[in-house]
Amino acid sequence: PLDLLRAERLRGAPLGARADALEARAELIAHLVVPAGLEHLRRGENGRVDENDIVSIAIGQGYVTVTTLQLANAYATLAEEGTRYEPRIVLRVLGPMDDPRVPGPVVLENEPVVAEKIPMPAEVWDPIHRGLLGVASSASPRGTAYTTFQGFDLESFAITSKTGTATVAKKADTSVFAAYGPDAEPSMVVTAILEESGYGGEAAAPVTRRIFEQ
Repeated sequence: PLDLLRAERLRGAPLGARADALEARAELIAHLVVPAGLEHLRRGENGRVDENDIVSIAIGQGYVTVTTLQLANAYATLAEEGTRYEPRIVLRVLGPMDDPRVPGPVVLENEPVVAEKIPMPAEVWDPIHRGLLGVASSASPRGTAYTTFQGFDLESFAITSKTGTATVAKKADTSVFAAYGPDAEPSMVVTAILEESGYGGEAAAPVTRRIFEQ
């Protein structure tokens, strides 16, 4: 997570896409950042950054804010072992159909565009990957989404995932779940954020499972 933050220069850059790549205004104003950089973090008498802030950032709280698409793109980057692509809403545009049973000709197709490559050596990626793989599959110690994915065919479609709980003062917990699969050859990333719905494994994870089951 800190490598992803560093990749955004800790300066308020959106972890979504440029305005000419994605016409989604909310994505241009939401950030996965420490505002204006590390100089805004609290510091103790010795000048060192407050450890509580560092821990909060590492688990996605404190100064970190993120949209659903940005979270999905972060997990897609992890699935690609550090290659981050610009997200696209439109994959292709088809022309008029002569036969309603046959798709029209392709008139525009958006090719994947690599935004950047984040260094993610095996000694960094492997332990993160093992941990996320166990969220839905590990019985002992029990993963936080293990119960939710009971009965799901994880052998043929392994899920790499993370439950999360976002908090806002004077509001109930927001349920968060992000996942990609199948683990061997990732082709899908699914994220769900359900406001004031409880813990990640209770509300968002079941929604995500239903999407994978489709």
